[in-house]
Amino acid sequence: MTRRAIATALLLGALLAVTACGSGDDGAQTNVASSKAASAVRIAGPPAAADVRTWARPAVSGGRRGYVATFESPAGPVRARLAGIGYPAEGDTGGTRYVGPGVAARWTGIAHGQYTVTVAHQGAWVGLRIWSRGGQWRAKVDGRYVDPKPRPVGSDSAVHTIGLDFSRAQPSKRRVVQFELRGGAWLAGIVAGAHDRLGLPPRASGPSVYWLGDSYFAGGGARYPGFTDLVHRASARLGWGQVTVDALGGTGYVRDNGAAKFPNFLARARANIGRGRAQPDVVVVGGSINDAGQDLRVIGASARRLYAYLARADPAAKVVVVVFSPRIPAPANFAALDKAVLDAAAASPNVVGALDLPSAVPRTVARVQAANGHPTQVGHDLYGRLIADFIRARTHR
Repeated sequence: MTRRAIATALLLGALLAVTACGSGDDGAQTNVASSKAASAVRIAGPPAAADVRTWARPAVSGGRRGYVATFESPAGPVRARLAGIGYPAEGDTGGTRYVGPGVAARWTGIAHGQYTVTVAHQGAWVGLRIWSRGGQWRAKVDGRYVDPKPRPVGSDSAVHTIGLDFSRAQPSKRRVVQFELRGGAWLAGIVAGAHDRLGLPPRASGPSVYWLGDSYFAGGGARYPGFTDLVHRASARLGWGQVTVDALGGTGYVRDNGAAKFPNFLARARANIGRGRAQPDVVVVGGSINDAGQDLRVIGASARRLYAYLARADPAAKVVVVVFSPRIPAPANFAALDKAVLDAAAASPNVVGALDLPSAVPRTVARVQAANGHPTQVGHDLYGRLIADFIRARTHR
């Protein structure tokens, strides 16, 4: 395959990946745990209107360590924790107010990073009101997936109610319910049984982390992009609860995605990271593949400018850099491209580590890369482990 053919395939794959269905791990251990919860908790629509209460018009407060959404109703307010939004954005359609992440491609169903809504609940039924732009969701109860497979929120450009039925699962028990949302699922309200109790759960532990990258971070090639990709595999392995994903296919240190109007890394960092925006404890920058064909000196200079901006905008953040390749081992042109990025990282004081991922992949492992240049699910699983272990060794000190 020629350099141009590879680049074209990667760009096309990136655009396809970000439109696919969309943290955590759905491996054997999670499946066992989720089966226990699923036997009693059911995914179901709300009871009759007379048997539920709805809280709407979310207002978001908080900052670096996570956000709290406060919802209104005649019975008084309730609150929920939001994680993974970077910083909040809001909108209003037909009188329905909704909130969600302010990073990546705002207000669209493509390349929308996953975020979570968490409440403490006691009662028979609890759910969310969602303004859907093709969104997906799944849920955990006390850390166990009800079903690890994400499902659609509902039809595009409409408000839907998603929820869980606890009528057969000890409704008198207090539990923590976490809804994972992705792909254009905007939070508009909370719904619960008429006599249920809602509360604010403890804040998630661990650092706040911002993943900035291309279609690899967006989940291109994963079974469920936004859920079983390398970002969420790594985050789950590290035990991170405040995870923001800003991943747009076809972008790089130099390249933007002109067809999809996705800016490059530095343009997005300037828009999304800094005072009044996201100020994470850790920034993981992944990519370089889409810069194939660019002058290596330009790539290196662009990488240094990005790391220098992060040092100014978020001086306390530790920056970790990861480079990829469309094939393993890396072809010579991609190895040279990766070296330009790795050299720039080595010269930047705020970069605590740079992982040459293609060189870290054991040669005995097969099927990690697909023909279109994206990782397979096997690749996402392996890369998530390798990246998590690399990050742990350089940030947990």
